Amino acid sequence: MQLIDFSDLSGKQKPDKLMNVKISNNLPETADDSEYIVIIELLLNTYPEKFNYTLSEAAKILGLSTEFLRRRHYENSLKTKKFGDRIMINICDLANYLVRGI
Repeated sequence: MQLIDFSDLSGKQKPDKLMNVKISNNLPETADDSEYIVIIELLLNTYPEKFNYTLSEAAKILGLSTEFLRRRHYENSLKTKKFGDRIMINICDLANYLVRGI
């Protein structure tokens, strides 16, 4: 399980790096883990205040079609959350898809 540590955020002042990403101790340290951290940092630098992405935003980032992601959502093969009628993908899951594929 991947965890994001928010303890470095202080007040309204934005630090250079928005957050430290920590991989929990139960995961083996692999090349995928370092790629995962780089991708999280890249996403946070590109979209500093986004932690959830719509299917169309995620499709652009992943280089896939929105309909492909929508089909995967309805097949329950894509980890998503619903906010009202909007289907969203969390930043951690998006980074995981970029590293390991869908």
